[in-house]
Amino acid sequence: MNYGYKTQLPFNEPIKRHIDGVLKRIEQNKATLIIVDGQVGEGKTTLAVEIGDYIEGKDIIFNNQLGMGAEEFKKKLHKCIEENHKVCIYDEAGDYDKVSFMSNLNKEMNRIFDIFRTFKIVIIIVLPAFYVLSTRLFEKGTPRLLLHTYGRDNKRGVVSIYGSWRMQYLKFNMTKKNIAVPQQQYTFTKPNDKGFFHNLSKERSKELDEYSTKGKQSILKGQIVHQEGLITAQEIGNKLGGYSLQWTSIKLKENNIKPVSNIGRKNYYDKNVYEQLKHLKRNFARVKK
Repeated sequence: MNYGYKTQLPFNEPIKRHIDGVLKRIEQNKATLIIVDGQVGEGKTTLAVEIGDYIEGKDIIFNNQLGMGAEEFKKKLHKCIEENHKVCIYDEAGDYDKVSFMSNLNKEMNRIFDIFRTFKIVIIIVLPAFYVLSTRLFEKGTPRLLLHTYGRDNKRGVVSIYGSWRMQYLKFNMTKKNIAVPQQQYTFTKPNDKGFFHNLSKERSKELDEYSTKGKQSILKGQIVHQEGLITAQEIGNKLGGYSLQWTSIKLKENNIKPVSNIGRKNYYDKNVYEQLKHLKRNFARVKK
């Protein structure tokens, strides 16, 4: 059978059937979320990409449709609207170094689904454990499908498939105060279905690895910035009281203050530079950004 751009899907019929059910909701302008969760190395991102390819009808463009972290995801979502894409993926791996990322993500997700549902874009979230998502999302009925990945080997992975009701039952049990290991609830709650997915082709897997590695390098660079207490010219201007990047850059140059590092095409300065420029703001008119 021919499924659009591929003669054989990388996942089996039960997974396809549940995804098709989700797509019917999208056509009715109903906010809909697909969640892929599982432990490290169980193929979460692989399965998310395969589902994305299926929904798009062709290989998704990672630079446009795969956000490694919440900030990048928001940019990619706007890109999907501009480019008329059908699916956008958020991968939690881009936020693993941020302590408060989950609370920020929950706020963003509630806002995103309120605004963007009319664009009929399928959103896929990749997380280690789905139950950390906001209860408000579940109250609205936004999460419709949970694909829990496990048992992956060098050829394929196994998936437990949960619909909306069983997903909420799982979340309720996982968030009980007396539960020591929330993930054990997967063994106590029967899924709606089970399925499996194959690994990506070598070419596609290499492309994903390169993209993912690039994203992780950005994360490491961000950690260096945080640990060394570095600050951008824009951040200096903001701390000074809302001065423009142009004004701040001019003052840095006039005072012969040079960046101590260049990361990701951005110049970074020692955080003490703020104190050096602080006295200047009394002598210049405030410039709005």
